[in-house]
This record gives sequence, C-alpha cells and structure tokens, in this order.
Amino acid sequence: MSRLDRFLLSEEWCLSWPNCKQVAKLRGLSDHCPLVLSANEEDWGPRPLRMLKCWKDIPGYKAFVREKWNSFQVDGWGGYVLKEKLKMIKVALRDWHLAHAQNIPSRIDSLKFRLSALDEKGEEDDLSEAELAEFHGVLYDIHSLSKLHASISWQQSRSLWLKEGDANSKYFHSVLASRRRRNTISVIQVDGVTLEGVSPIRQAMFSHFESLFKASNVERPGVDDLQFKRLTQVEEFGGLGVRQLREFNLALLGKWCWRMLVDREGLWFRVLTARYGFEEGRLCEGGQRGSVWWREIARIREGEGELGGRWFREHVVRRVRDGTDTLFWTDPWLDGISLRERFGRLFVLAETKSCSVAEMFALGWGADGEAWVWRRRLRAWEEELLRECQFLLLDISLQDQTSDSWQWSPDPDAGYTVAGGYQILTHQTSVALHDAENLIWHPQVPLKVSIFA
Repeated sequence: MSRLDRFLLSEEWCLSWPNCKQVAKLRGLSDHCPLVLSANEEDWGPRPLRMLKCWKDIPGYKAFVREKWNSFQVDGWGGYVLKEKLKMIKVALRDWHLAHAQNIPSRIDSLKFRLSALDEKGEEDDLSEAELAEFHGVLYDIHSLSKLHASISWQQSRSLWLKEGDANSKYFHSVLASRRRRNTISVIQVDGVTLEGVSPIRQAMFSHFESLFKASNVERPGVDDLQFKRLTQVEEFGGLGVRQLREFNLALLGKWCWRMLVDREGLWFRVLTARYGFEEGRLCEGGQRGSVWWREIARIREGEGELGGRWFREHVVRRVRDGTDTLFWTDPWLDGISLRERFGRLFVLAETKSCSVAEMFALGWGADGEAWVWRRRLRAWEEELLRECQFLLLDISLQDQTSDSWQWSPDPDAGYTVAGGYQILTHQTSVALHDAENLIWHPQVPLKVSIFA
C-alpha cells in the first residue's frame, strides 16, 4: 500500500464513530488499493443454516447430504454433536450449491441457443433420431432449470415477486430491503429498561432463551441392542412407549399457544407483537411474511392444524369474572365457544367488535340495551338471532374486583401441559386426506401457474 491509500481521521470523528473500521481490498490492475470505511458494524452472530427448497429436486442431493452427514465424526453430548454437524453440513452445502445451482440463467440461455439451432435445422430438413432425442432432452433441461431458477427467486422474494416483479428487477431488490427492515429489531424493552444497539439486544435475547431452555445434565440410559419394532406402542401392550414425533411436536407448539393467552407480559410476547401486530385482543397471523414456526402456531390457534384440527380450541375456556379482560365477540367465554362463531352474522353487522364483556354489560345487552349498535337495520331473521343471543345472556352476572382467566378444560387447576396435549392428540382418530395433487396438475406446470392455482 502507498501512503495515499489512507483515511484522514480526526479525534472528533473517532469519538462520533468509535466502531469504524478500515479495510484495504486487493488493488488488481489499479495503482492503488480500494479502501472501504465501515461504521457501526452490526454483528448479530453466526448466520443460521438455511436451505433452498429446490435442492431436493436436484438429483443426488439426498444422497450427498446423507453421505456427508454420516462421514462427520464428532464426540460429545447430543446437542453439541448436532450443532457441530450442522455447521459442517452448512459448509459442504455451500460448495455443493456452487457446483449444481450456480449460473442457472447462463445455462438456460445456452440451451435456448441450442434449441433455436435445432428448430432452424428442422425447418429445412427432417431431424435424425439422435437430433430428435437431443431436442426433447434440451426441452426437458430448459424446463427443469427454469423451474429451479423460479423456485430460488420465489423463496427469496416470496409471492409478491410472482405478481409484480422479475428475478433481477428493481422491485425484487426493494422487496428484500423491506423484508430486512421489517425483521430488524432496533429497540427492545426488558424489565422496564429500554435497550438499543446490537450487543445489548443480542445479549438480552440470549439470556431470555437460555433461562427457558437451561437444564442440568442428566445421565440417560442407553438403548443399545434393543429391538425397535413397536416404539410408539404403550408399555401395557408390549411397546416401549416412545413418543410419536409429529404429535409431540404439535403438543410443544400448543404450549406456545397457551402462553399467548396467559403470559402477555413476557418479552417473547412483546417481540411477536412488534413483529406481527396486535388486533382485536390477539396477535395477527402475519400472512406470508410470518415464519414457519409462527404460521404453524397460528394454524393450531385457529383450529386449522393437522390431527384433529380444533384439538386446542375445543379445550380452552375463558372464565369471566369482572369481564374487563374478555372480548365480548371473539373470546370463548360463553359455553366454551365465542359469540363470533355462534352468531357470525351478528358479528359481521356489529359496530362493537372490540368491546369487552364489561363494556357491553355496562351499556346493557338486554332487549332495549344500548350495547347493540349495527351497521344497518336488522332484517327479521337477523332479529331472531339477536333474541336468541340475548336469551343466552339473561343469567350472566359479573363479579367485581375479580380478574378473568383462561382454563384448560382437561386440567383446570394445572392448566395446559405438553403431556396433556400429547395425550389428547394420540387418543384422537386422524383421517388422512388423499393427496390428489398429481391427479389435478401436470407435474411440469410452470411455477407461477401452480402457485396461483
């Protein structure tokens, strides 16, 4: 480096930007080295392991992952081994991606040139059998690579790109930038203290989840030389009583659904509120911008999950005391079901969708009460629904100075437990719907068509 390849700094600059860093790049053909001055370097820690959905469609991917995973030799306890193997497979997949899924647009262009040459030759003379075979092979390769490229772009920019933008357009980059801004946590409040900056927020997150998942080391018995024929069968019937993974995972997610109801002062709930929003007394679903974890929790909460669907909602009951913390229309406070579900038409017409039970009671929910405010005049059959609703409310009375609460009907005292949720899931009879995707759609339909179908 020459003496010209320097930055001139002052004491005031260093005080204003204490984290600034100077990096000299390779000069290449130039006489001087390009200099990069970066300030406020944000280090959120190592990046998580991510995979592209299209990898599973590339021949040899599963065999490569299986071979690499089995070849890694790491000693230690189970969690440490898993962490180290994930780090190793991340590096291996990066190299594999460069070899199999890079420069896809240029590969597609070269195939298009070859296809054009075969088309021109076919217009002048009949193609030979070898050329016909090559022609069909080029068509198949173009379709496969185009689908691969579209899948990568779709995963990076989500469904809005499919409607309004192309893979390399200005819109595509603006979508990525807006997602990055939405996902950034710049300020967070912990125990009444406002934290700003990467390091304090990162440490607060780490400490919070460390306290949730911290556990002492336990010596567990080995399972060598056992016959794993009926692992999930209960012990009374000769099995080992090993948990079924899908049901147990849903029971764990159900714990988060329960915490959304009873622990709304926690740090995690405030983070989700800032991320997805809070409307009508509940966290918003978030749509396509929600993580897979959050979308699955929202499905369980709404009764749209697998293995019985409404297994969680059917066992959650709202106990009303003073009615201040219970929403009149949307909470299941009357006979274990919400008035929104029982009287959906009235809910659509009501102007008091966000009122609590205490507010509606104070306004008067009798025949001449002021609680019933509608968007328009009710029709005859809608008035019948209103009278039925008022009849259900006749004997309802509130208890002052006593807070409302949530109850888990299988165990009202202890509340929801993972073991209780798992027992409910494993005792239900699930009906698997037939997968008719291949009967409706041709497997080589373009990605945009299959998504908007």
